[in-house]
Amino acid sequence: MKKTKFIFTNLLLNLIIITTANLTVNAQSLNYVPKITSSSGTPTFGNSVIYQNSSNYIGIGTTSPTAKLHVVGNSLFDGNATIGNTGTFTSNLRVNGYSYLKRYADTDWNYEQALIIEVNQNYMEPICVYKKETTGALTETFRLYGNGGGFFKGSVGIGIASTTFGGTTYKLAVKGTIISDEITVVNTTSWPDYVFEENYKKMSLSDVENFIKANKHLPEVPSACEVEEDGAKLGEMVKILLKKVEEQTLYIIEMEKRITELETNKEE
Repeated sequence: MKKTKFIFTNLLLNLIIITTANLTVNAQSLNYVPKITSSSGTPTFGNSVIYQNSSNYIGIGTTSPTAKLHVVGNSLFDGNATIGNTGTFTSNLRVNGYSYLKRYADTDWNYEQALIIEVNQNYMEPICVYKKETTGALTETFRLYGNGGGFFKGSVGIGIASTTFGGTTYKLAVKGTIISDEITVVNTTSWPDYVFEENYKKMSLSDVENFIKANKHLPEVPSACEVEEDGAKLGEMVKILLKKVEEQTLYIIEMEKRITELETNKEE
């Protein structure tokens, strides 16, 4: 019984000493988590870097925390971290400055992702990028949907940084090959069915021949130098080639008529 009383008395005395020392460190000691160090068995009490203000906000490395946990300096999570679920913040995670995610390969090949974002609806937007204008307004430039769809306001380069070619800036630039089941070109006007109108005037074959001799390409078709410099526009080229096919058809029909007429005259 005496031994138990002695231990309790010592614990109570130590608590009083710690409390008294904490109150006399400085004027802000009530807001700091105490720091206890020991030298030659003698405890020394002081302030740690952990600070708690009157709103119960915790600051590490700062005496002016603005959130439940406010850290000034580098932070390391050696394990899992959950951000969100509760609170009134409009963002679960906000980063002002440079962020870097790194993931090294290990023996577990099933989880090689550096970042995983999980959503439960097709049109939830797990990633949105906004540009802050000089006026302070935010302009959306990129959005990724939960179903894999996305939205880009500007230009996109795949395998290439610049989307400008031949003085024209394109919405999509790809350095390399692409494959698709089907490509549809819209906003195509002046589809060359007008070639079959009765009042359409096509070049004579002799004029076409003279043009080819002088220019080494068909009329209205871009030259090799032009294509090399500016590229070939798919929608425009389809229209041009279709026009040439339709004109060729008219030439063939006319030639067929002339051949038939010659054969008829010969028989007579």
